[in-house]
Amino acid sequence: MIGGKCGSHGWCKILIRALLAAVFIYAGYGKLTNIAGTAGYIASVGLPYATGLAWLSGLIEVIAGALLVAGFWKRYAAWALILFTIVATYFFHLKGVMAGDGMQIVQVLKNLAIIGGLSFFVGCHHKCGSCANCGGGTCSVCGASAKDGQTKCAIHEGK
Repeated sequence: MIGGKCGSHGWCKILIRALLAAVFIYAGYGKLTNIAGTAGYIASVGLPYATGLAWLSGLIEVIAGALLVAGFWKRYAAWALILFTIVATYFFHLKGVMAGDGMQIVQVLKNLAIIGGLSFFVGCHHKCGSCANCGGGTCSVCGASAKDGQTKCAIHEGK
């Protein structure tokens, strides 16, 4: 972080959320506008209920992506997208990796990078100004960051 402070770079978090979410929103929209094609692809790997899974996967990607970019329920949206990405990677890319398919290796590495980016929003749930980089302290209960001059994080404050 420039200058060691995160508070002045809130735009950076918004940009990261938007870029990560764009991948999912675009892919989810593609699934929802071509349910038959998506269901066919899902069925081709042997998964049951392909049409239901096509709708579910498209909705998860669009809704969680929109929540992430909007900043609402970021942690839950990030978790949903992480779990979705893990499941998709397992069912649609690992077999190709095991067969030595270079393109599938790239897909798995890309998915791991996306999971890494989403992990930031799972673990970084304190508001700007509360982390150690913004001058906060450490919570005496859980060790998480606490706001300036405080000894408890936002979760344990008042307990």
